[in-house]
Amino acid sequence: MYKDHPVYIDPEDSSSRLWRYTDFTKFISLIQRKELYFFPIDKLGDRFEGTFPRREVGHHKRSGYWGQLSKGFTAIRKNIFVSCWHYNQNESAGMWKLYSQAGKGIAIQTTIPRFKESFKCCESSIYIGKVIYINYDTDTFYTGESKKYKAMNLGVPYIHKRNIFADEREYRAIHISNHHDPLSQPYFPVDLDVLIESIVVAPESEDWFVDLTEKLLNQFLPGKKVIRSIHDQEPFS
Repeated sequence: MYKDHPVYIDPEDSSSRLWRYTDFTKFISLIQRKELYFFPIDKLGDRFEGTFPRREVGHHKRSGYWGQLSKGFTAIRKNIFVSCWHYNQNESAGMWKLYSQAGKGIAIQTTIPRFKESFKCCESSIYIGKVIYINYDTDTFYTGESKKYKAMNLGVPYIHKRNIFADEREYRAIHISNHHDPLSQPYFPVDLDVLIESIVVAPESEDWFVDLTEKLLNQFLPGKKVIRSIHDQEPFS
């Protein structure tokens, strides 16, 4: 279930909508399994995930703790699993291009409170918060944006990313697996009726794809709305 923790903070506008842009096959897997897949953090394609900024490394080297600290966090990194979402009041053309082919994907739309509540059926501990973007050459984890933590915590490196990714506006759910009992299948049960507020089909989707999405959704989650992307609206003049 969702666990509150001071390391994980929400966007200033907590009423922002959450979006999960994905392809259709992953969407089918979600509604059939009623489980959300969490990616191993070392498989996300960014080698800086879970690592430390330059100044942070220098500080720990001077204190004499870096060898032990680095070894511990390197081992733990293999046990971190995340589900990445985009927070924004509106759809994002950039996210559609990044994560979904034209006319062949969907976006799950929800809200921050619904997202947190959807894990009430999950026995595992899930931590949730926005990603904080910093300059890994000049910043540290403990300067800049106001934060509620003052000292090193296991989760801190996993809610920071380099500011070159700031346009992602990422909001992530994190599970830290017990290294004595590593996960082989990182799927976590969610209450889909709570999680899904509506489904938006990708821009340029053909009618048959919209109909198929509606039929599948009605089969597993009757009453949920399927909406065409705002990018398909006709000009007003």
